[in-house]
Amino acid sequence: MSSATWAAVNERPALHQVVVACRLHRHRLRRLNFPLEAHDRRQQAIDYFKANSAKSEREIVVEIDRYIVSPGQALAYKIGQRKFLELRERAARELGARFDLRAFHDAVLAEGSLPLDVLEARIDDWIAQRKASTASGERGRATP
Repeated sequence: MSSATWAAVNERPALHQVVVACRLHRHRLRRLNFPLEAHDRRQQAIDYFKANSAKSEREIVVEIDRYIVSPGQALAYKIGQRKFLELRERAARELGARFDLRAFHDAVLAEGSLPLDVLEARIDDWIAQRKASTASGERGRATP
């Protein structure tokens, strides 16, 4: 998972930040709807973003040029964000009250950027280890 995906994931808002989060989400949706043939219509894409974004023209131009060079970037960020949220929800569901968000973040970041299938396997192992350590600890307390 890239650092940009990590940043996107951690934008999940507290209640008081809903408006800001909605704007960021709308912006990301605009990137996903960026026309595939944008390299032929660069100025049209710039004009579209200027009309639908609060960014400066310079920021928009840099962003459009980045999409032209790497057209799958916005989609890759969104896929990474969704996978991260899926893994976090799975860990919280399976571990229940034993789920520790900081420990989960440590597990995700431990090896740096990883392909999503590798990250998913690592998190599945992390969940299994947490369950096993909790179960062995409970067995140890039950024994007089």
